[in-house]
This record gives sequence, C-alpha cells and structure tokens, in this order.
Amino acid sequence: MRQVFAVIAALLVAACGPIYETNYRFTPPSDPLSRPCVTQCLADKSQCRNIAELKAENANLRCERDARDDYERCLGNAKGDQGKSSCNRRSCSSPVETGFCEADYRTCFQSCGGVIDEERVCTFNCP
Repeated sequence: MRQVFAVIAALLVAACGPIYETNYRFTPPSDPLSRPCVTQCLADKSQCRNIAELKAENANLRCERDARDDYERCLGNAKGDQGKSSCNRRSCSSPVETGFCEADYRTCFQSCGGVIDEERVCTFNCP
C-alpha cells in the first residue's frame, strides 16, 4: 500500500512543470535631470501599495464582520448542542495584490529613461 502512495506522489510531483519567477535589474537613467522622474515613479508605487494594503485590510474587516454575523446567526438558529457544534466560523485572509503596482512602476521607470533587464529563474521542479 505504501508503494502505491509513493508512486502516486511521484507522479503528482512529476506532473507539475517547473515554476519560474522573473527577477528585474534596474539601471537608472544616466541623465541626472531624470532623477525627479524616477523619484515620482517610486512615490506613485508607494501610494499604489498603500491603497492596495488598505483595500485588503477593508476586505478582511468586512469578511470578519460577515463571518461573525453568520456564525452568530447559525448559533441562534441551531437546535440543541449538536446543531450548535455544526456551526463554524469561517476564516478571513485577503491577500494584498500589488502586482499591478510593480508593473506600473516598471513602465514609469522606463519612460523616465531607465533600463530594466529581466531574468527568468526556475524556483521549483527545475529541469
């Protein structure tokens, strides 16, 4: 029986292709007059990230409130201890989505005259 599980596990791992991530190397513009432009790009990226964090925090707060209300409603409608034991409070975790902030920053950086070199790196199940 263990051998069957080992074979299944091996097949599942083999079925997954390699996972890559992209690393970026930023070379700032050589023209010193372009520095304020890059500084503005950084400020925009920071503001974008702050807004994304606030949105995720608000989503978590709404989810927690709704989860509490649903749980209390379930307890109120439950019949007996067995009914109450079937009530579960869901967990909440909204991820902070900042990928678009990074993409906008790269576009802005390049529009200021900066150069970005991309490198794809295998991080899992590499050939």
